[in-house]
Order: sequence, then structure tokens, then C-alpha cells
Amino acid sequence: MTERTIIGLLDTTGQPPTEPPTPALPPSSIPISDTGPEEMPTEAADAETEQPTPPERSTFLAWKVQIQEQQTKILNVMLTSLLGLGTAIALLLIVNLVREPDRWLLAYIPYFVAYAVLVTLALGRHIRPAVRATGLIGLTYGMGIIVLLTEGTLSAAGLYLTTGAVLSSILIGQQVGIAAAVISSLIYAAGLLTEHLGWLQPSAPYDATVLPSVLSMAGTYVLINAGIIFVQSMSNRALTSALEEAEQEHDAAIHSRALLEERANELGKANALLQKRTLQLQTVAQVSSAATFSVLDPDKLAQQAVDLVRERFALYHVALFLTDESGAWAGLQANANELGHHVPTEKQQIQIDTSSTVGWAIVNAWTRVAADRSEITLSLPNTRSEITLPLRSRGRIIGALTLQSAERDAFPDEDIPVLQTMTDQIAVAMDNAQLFTETQAHLSQVEEIQKQYVRERWAEFIATQTAPHYERTRPDVTSLEGTTPPEVEQALLKRRPIVQSDSGNGTGQATLVVPISLREQPLGVLGLQETGSGREWTSDEVALIEAVADQMALAIENARLLEETQRRAEVERLTADIATRIRASTQVDTILRTAIRELGRTLRASEGVIQLHVGPDTAADRERGLITANTDPSVVEDNDADD
Repeated sequence: MTERTIIGLLDTTGQPPTEPPTPALPPSSIPISDTGPEEMPTEAADAETEQPTPPERSTFLAWKVQIQEQQTKILNVMLTSLLGLGTAIALLLIVNLVREPDRWLLAYIPYFVAYAVLVTLALGRHIRPAVRATGLIGLTYGMGIIVLLTEGTLSAAGLYLTTGAVLSSILIGQQVGIAAAVISSLIYAAGLLTEHLGWLQPSAPYDATVLPSVLSMAGTYVLINAGIIFVQSMSNRALTSALEEAEQEHDAAIHSRALLEERANELGKANALLQKRTLQLQTVAQVSSAATFSVLDPDKLAQQAVDLVRERFALYHVALFLTDESGAWAGLQANANELGHHVPTEKQQIQIDTSSTVGWAIVNAWTRVAADRSEITLSLPNTRSEITLPLRSRGRIIGALTLQSAERDAFPDEDIPVLQTMTDQIAVAMDNAQLFTETQAHLSQVEEIQKQYVRERWAEFIATQTAPHYERTRPDVTSLEGTTPPEVEQALLKRRPIVQSDSGNGTGQATLVVPISLREQPLGVLGLQETGSGREWTSDEVALIEAVADQMALAIENARLLEETQRRAEVERLTADIATRIRASTQVDTILRTAIRELGRTLRASEGVIQLHVGPDTAADRERGLITANTDPSVVEDNDADD
């Protein structure tokens, strides 16, 4: 079309060409995705029929769609540019057609058809981009064939056919581009063959001696190359932009992956730490449970605690120190190591001050980690690290627990709270065991005092009884008459029932003697004996006699207490009577005589004496302060009558 335009302009200036002009239309190129026309993005009018891009599409598909959008934009720019250029050429053709309609009408019809197709492709934004790109490629091939038929093989036809193959490869795909290249080669080869055979007779062949033909060829070449370079540059920019964004996405993905790996490592470390803490807490719970509920003896509890701690925490050596009553020294209560445990006969004493880790922990009530080997309390051959924790219970420091390991830095700061919690549990258990031991000792003292009280009171009670024993026998059985059978002595000594059954011949004795005990204090025995009957005492009978003996002990004790209470009540009554008689008089001499007389009557004394004495101890003073009275009941009654 450009060539025809140039020729038409020359004809207008009075230099008509020898042959009808052949118009030329420069092609355009836009890179389209090689996935085929069906994957091209749609325009706004066709958007309702397309499925929206899922939000979960990969990054690869996202930048691929972005390239397609950029290609569509380039296609629109190319078609718009060609439309402007084609409009200018069409106006020039119209000018030539108006001047010489008979000469140019038939020659310009194909170019006006091509212009109409170009207008449709440029303004038809509702058409799919793939269809528009295919139309542009077809238009390029059409222009190449027209130029080939009108100008021959030595023209711009080869450029048009080559441009069509290039556009096919860029806009549709590599495979389509290869097929288009083959087709272009076949078309051009067919043109060469037909021209060689004389079948093709171009109406306006290329003539290098004619300036318009040379200018037309050069212009077409320049325009086609400029269009290809423009399309390629725009495609490269779009591709570069997409690659840059893809690279940014890739860098972001690498950064995210690094962050994810870092978070995964942190999560793994946290999970490992959590498992370690869980195991430590389980161990603390096991140690606390075993040390709290299984043993109540302080020495055994201390040894069991250090054994459990060393075993569960895989330590080299564990030692437990307790403070003495003065609070100045801490003694080694128990220890354990890999070779076993050993508590020396003379327990090691450590002064409670800041010179040792044990003393420092007790004084400051805080955990102390040995900084070097010189600070280790009990330096053993394989000890590499040590930590000492105070034993805290009820706001007091009762000692310290030393943990030693054969590894360096075996006690990090994050392990100290767990170890201190375990140490506090052991301290509470030790404190409770000591309190239990003290309570048991006090209880034993109370029980011993109670037993002593029962023995003394029952000794007094028995002394007041007229008969040491009570007996019931059949008329034909001889009484004990004050003798004590050996079975009685055995029952009192062993504090358990003595059962002797008949030998079975009917001549032996079946004896059952059960101790009568009150608060584990034997008070007597209850014995049964049967002679000449072959009797064997059953377990039910023994249990019955034991129950009766227990009830007898309670009944006798209640009777004794009642008697003692009555006696005390009588004493209180007599005391009140004497006090009443004394307060009845206001004279000192009468008060004293009444007091001595009432006391003598109550205590059945024949004579009483009251002596008042203040100052030097002289015979005269003693004579003046001496008051005597006859307390014989009969005499007292006579004196009362005389008064």
C-alpha cells in the first residue's frame, strides 16, 4: 500500500508510472501466549462468559496471565497505530481515485477491503484477542500473496510472508509458527516455480531502475522491520516486567521459605524444650509423690529422695544437707552417686556462711551454680558442674540440695525453676516427716504418761479392794485359794489369750485366759477352765471372751472413775463445809480453833496444832503463837455444847 501511495503521489505531480501501482501494507506484530487462542484474556464484553481466576492459582499462572494482559495491550496499540497509518494511506488513495476513477478503481478495491478488515480488528475490542491476532496474521499473509501476484517474487512479498510466520510464532505459538514458516516457504517456492515456468505474469514487476519501485521496496522493508522491532521491544518489556515480578515473587518465596524454616526450627526447638519441660515436670511429680507418700522417716526419706533425683535426672552425684537446731551448721543427711549411696557415720558438717555453695544458698535462700571446680561442695573425680538449691518449707530454709553432673554447663537457667520446684516439694516432705516424727515422739510421751497414770490409779484402786481376785467354781472343784496359775502369768506377760484344750482322753483341763487391758495397759485376766470334758476352745469362743474382757475393762474403768469422782466430790463438800464454819466467826482465835477442829474431825485425828509465828524464832514467841485443840469427835461435841 505504501508503494502505491508513493506512485500515486508521483502521478499527481505529472510523472505517471509505466505500470499500475501495487499498494503495500506494513504488518504488525504482538507477542501472544503460545498456549493457543483459547487461553487469551477476554475483553469487557466477553467477560461474562469467562470463569474468574480462582484465588488459589499459583504464582506461575498469575504472572502468565499478567503477560497475556500485557500482550493484549500491545496488540491494541499495534492495531491502533496501523489504523492511523492505514487511514492516512486510504485518504491518499481516495484522492487518486477521485482524480482518475477509471484507472485506479479496480486496483484499489483489495486495499480498501484490507483497510476495512483493519478497522474491524482495531475497533472490535469485544472480539477475543486471539481472534484479532489471527486476523492480523491472515491480513499479513493476504498482503504477501497480493504483492507476490502483482509484483512477482522479486518484491516485498517475501517480507510479508516472513512477517506472517514470525507473527504466528509470537502470537499463537511455536508449533504454529513452524507450520506458518513452512507454509510461507511453500507459497514463495510456488511463486518462484510458476514465475520460472512462465505461468505467473506480474502486472507490475519490481524494476530496480525505476526510482518509485526502489523507494517502495525500501519503505516496505523499513516499515516491516520497524514494526517487528517495535513489537519485539514491547514484548521484551512485558516479558522483562513479568520476569522481574516473577523474580520478586521468587525472592519473596525464598524469603518466606527462609522465614518458614526459621519458624519451623524455632517450633522444633520449642517443641523439644516443651518435651524436656514435660519430662522434667513428670519427674518432679514422680519424685514428689514417691518422697511424700511412701516414707515418713526423715533419714529414709532423705536417702530415697536423693536416689530418685539422681536416677530420674541422670546426675553424677546428689547430696542433701539439713540445718541443725542452732542454724549455724548444715549436716550431710544423705547422698547418692553412680556407684551407689553412702551416708558416713560422722556426717559432714558445713558452716552456714557464704564461703561454700551450700552455705551461700541457705543464707541467701537462692540457687547457686558453682562457677568453677574450686566452689564445688563435695568434689568428686568426675564432677564438672554443680548447682545448689535451698530447701524451703513454710517460709524457712531447712537445708540445701546439691546436684552434680559429669557434663559441663549441665544446669541452664531455664532448668532452675523446675529444679527449685522439685526441691521445694522435697523440703515440704522432709519438714512433714520431721513434724511427723516429733508428733509421734510427743504422742509416745503422752501415751506413756497415760499408761503411767492408768497404772498408778489402778494400783491405788486395787489396793483399796478387799479381794485380789474374783472366782466362781462348781461345788466339786477346788478353789484357787490365792494361788496364781501359770496361764495367768503368761497372759499378763504376753498380753494375748492363752488357750489350752483338753488332750482328748477326758482327764485333762481346757483353759482359756484372756488379758483385761485398758489403753494397752494390762489390768488383770479373765480365765475359764473346764475339767474332764475333752473341751476344745473355738475361735468364736475366744473372740467372745476377748470382747467380754474389753467390755469388762471399760466397765471397771468407768466404775473406778465414778468412785474417784464421788470421792473428790466428797472432799469438795467437806472443804466447803469447813470453809463455811470458818467464815462464820470474826475472831482470830475462834477461826483458828474452828479450823483445827474441823480438819481433825474430817481426818479422824485426835489432836491438832496451829502455830502462828512472825519475827525472831524465840521460845516466848512460839509459846504465844501456839494454839492447840482436842479434835476427838466426842470431846469436840462436848466443847461445842459448852460453848
